[in-house]
Amino acid sequence: MSHNFTAISLGVALMDREHRGLVALFDAFEQCFAGDSQLEEAERLAGEALILANDHFEHEEALMAESQYPGIAEHKFHHRNLRLQFTTLVDDTIANIRRHDPVTFEHLDVMRRLLHEHIMGPDAALAAHVKTVELAHSEAAL
Repeated sequence: MSHNFTAISLGVALMDREHRGLVALFDAFEQCFAGDSQLEEAERLAGEALILANDHFEHEEALMAESQYPGIAEHKFHHRNLRLQFTTLVDDTIANIRRHDPVTFEHLDVMRRLLHEHIMGPDAALAAHVKTVELAHSEAAL
């Protein structure tokens, strides 16, 4: 399953930059997995993607608190579920990467789908709120 992440921009620089970073790691992982010589790099990238996802969630949660986002509890719940799913998928991927298990690509597709759904749903709502708050602050400064 392919998602066109390059066309996705929510208009909040931090969120967009971190979303692109996650997608780039997924793409690099997929390229490494194709050859035996790059399996260690693939393992490193899978772990790096998990770290970046966790950092990203923390950044978003700080943004939610700062902007007094009314949907903070539900969005944090989404993050918690994504952390659990990503951790499970990455752990299984790393455990089986040397076997060239085709399930690894299925895991990658699942992670891409989860990320895409989160960006287009909860993250889009958060971005709209953040932009509204920023606009209100800039208008108040006038």
